[in-house]
Amino acid sequence: MLFADTNDPRRQGAFWREKRLQLAGNPVFFALYPDPDTAGRLGRLAWDLCGKHKLNGRPRPDRCFHVSLHGIGDYAELPRDAVAAIGEAVSAVTMPPFAVAFDRVTNFGRGRKQALVLVGDDGVTGLRMFQRELVMALRKIGFARRKEPPYNPHVTLLYDEGEIADQAVEEIRWTVREFVLVRSLHGQGRHLPLARWPLG
Repeated sequence: MLFADTNDPRRQGAFWREKRLQLAGNPVFFALYPDPDTAGRLGRLAWDLCGKHKLNGRPRPDRCFHVSLHGIGDYAELPRDAVAAIGEAVSAVTMPPFAVAFDRVTNFGRGRKQALVLVGDDGVTGLRMFQRELVMALRKIGFARRKEPPYNPHVTLLYDEGEIADQAVEEIRWTVREFVLVRSLHGQGRHLPLARWPLG
C-alpha cells in the first residue's frame, strides 16, 4: 500500500492516523547492533570515561548499545499491516555487509541529561549511504518525511549532566550484517526486536 509523499501527516494515510491514536506507546525504530564482543568494548569504554571524568551517569547495558537509523513512531503495538508494508519496502534495500568505525566521543544536548556519544568520520560513510537508502524506501510508504533532519550516526554510551571535551578514543569497529526493527521499552533498558533483515 502506497501513501502520498508529503510533509502533511493528515495526507499520509492510515499509518500516520494510527500513530496519533497510539498516545501511550513505546518508540519503534530501525537500528544496527554490534556483535557481543564489540558491545563489551563499548561498555568498557563507557565505564573508563566515567572514571576518568568523574561522571555519575550509569553506562547503558551492553545489550542496548546500538546505532539508530530511522524512527517509525511511538506505538503500543505496531499494526500488522504496517509491519507487512515496512517489510516489503525495506526488502528493496540491497547493500552488502559493511564496516562501521567510531573513534571520537562528544556530548549531545544540554542540561541534566546530556548524552555522551561515540561518533566517527570516514568510518561511518557506508552507514550514511545505507541509512539514506533505507529512508528513501520508507518514504514511499509514508514512514519518512520528504525533508528529514540531518542524520548524525552515533552510539549513546550514557546520560550525565557533566560535559566532557570532544576527544579521540581508540577506534571501535564492527561489520554490519543485518538491520533490525525494534521497540524500546521506556525505563526498562530493553529493546524488543520486531523484525530483522540480513544484508547482502
